Amino acid sequence: MQRGWCLYPKTAQLDPLDPLFFEFGTVYLHKMKELFGNHHFIACDPFHEGTPPKLSKSYLNDVGKAINRLYEHFDSKSVWVMQAWTIREHIVKAVPKNRLLILDLNSEKTPQNNNCWGYPVISGMLHDFGGKNSMQGKLKKHSENVYLKLKNGGAKVVGTGMFMEGIEQNPVVYDLQFELLTAPEPIDLDKWLDKYILRRYGQYSDSLRKAWNLLLETCYCSEGYEENHVGSTVASRPQMIPKIAGPCCKNKLYYDTVKFEKAVKLFLSASDDFKASDGYQYDLCDLTRQAMSNRFYHEQIKFAAAYRKKDAETAKRIAKSQLDLLLDLDSLLSHRKELCFSRWINDCHALATDEKEKRYFDMNARTLLTSWGDIRSNTSALYDYAWREWNGLIKEYYYKRWKMFYEQALYCLKHKRIFFIINGNGYVGRFLYRSYPFGKKLNRFELDWIKTYKEYPAPKNSDVIEQVKIYTEKWGF
Repeated sequence: MQRGWCLYPKTAQLDPLDPLFFEFGTVYLHKMKELFGNHHFIACDPFHEGTPPKLSKSYLNDVGKAINRLYEHFDSKSVWVMQAWTIREHIVKAVPKNRLLILDLNSEKTPQNNNCWGYPVISGMLHDFGGKNSMQGKLKKHSENVYLKLKNGGAKVVGTGMFMEGIEQNPVVYDLQFELLTAPEPIDLDKWLDKYILRRYGQYSDSLRKAWNLLLETCYCSEGYEENHVGSTVASRPQMIPKIAGPCCKNKLYYDTVKFEKAVKLFLSASDDFKASDGYQYDLCDLTRQAMSNRFYHEQIKFAAAYRKKDAETAKRIAKSQLDLLLDLDSLLSHRKELCFSRWINDCHALATDEKEKRYFDMNARTLLTSWGDIRSNTSALYDYAWREWNGLIKEYYYKRWKMFYEQALYCLKHKRIFFIINGNGYVGRFLYRSYPFGKKLNRFELDWIKTYKEYPAPKNSDVIEQVKIYTEKWGF
């Protein structure tokens, strides 16, 4: 039995040295061939994010030999494809170099492991965990071409790739990455951005270039944060100051949000010339979303301060404003179908073959974005791992959680009671959120929402410019 991953229940795993492993594996591989064909590259990540039953060098070496023997018996031309995420040297070295291909998902494991001991490596980029949609990405660092750096540093880099867990966010990051995949040298980011503006928006603009300069100094800077680890207070389970949303993303903003808001205003100033540009419309909506999300973060800090001072009037005013902001944010995002929860649900419904399957897919689609993998609420530490700031999801889910929080906080202020919360800023606290009354109340709402089946009209793109003008004036940026 393997210990439970991230507090999930224990799972049984078949030891690669057990004779049944070869027998079972052979049947499995032939069934895979029957269903999908054989393309010679076969993945296996032994003890991935887990613990081997034995840690001796000889055991790990035997595991490598056993898996390689299985693959070679199935297909003499096969190549074992292994992630480097939790790579183990003695498993790797048990396999001939011509029979193993290592995927270095974020190009960090290769230099940490002696260039993967001379084995062929795919150098990769892992920009996003779970598909979260904060604006973030180290553009300058990416432009330096880490793939080329690894190769020039002696690693046997035979290819490049992208290994993000979710896409459809931060299009500039992926546009740059697709060019880097085959670039023979570092990319001059200034020249590249000039071409990007022309390519994405249809024409060049000094105002847009100035806006992008500010974005390079703020959300797309290369210092002060980790990619994949950027959070959202909007999407966090409510508490006074949520420090993390999902289990591995931090809410503290790492850049000057006033400067970011200047970028939004500069971007908006070009609206007359770019109204017909779909790329401009999307980016304007997304920039405004991020500015409003940032504002929610700052105002929540003020709410917590008012609560600590027992300033009920200020707390009440901020709470009302915060809920109003969430509804405005939800309305803003309705202008882009890519940022609509309804699209997510409609897509999963379209995959179903009958009504029962449609409802099953619906529940899983809701679960993935919220409790993430906890349909029965047996475990809890990974909730909000794949959060999204999306139309529909904000109004139906995040807004209601925050409304419950503010109502309870203001009630406690009015009646001079203690608002007891176990903060979820650490792994243990996240796991214990169902151990106190307000946490239980939130959990009941979340589980009920996950199990709520609903059909939605198909979202459509529409002009977002006028609404952005209204909200930038209303919220003062």
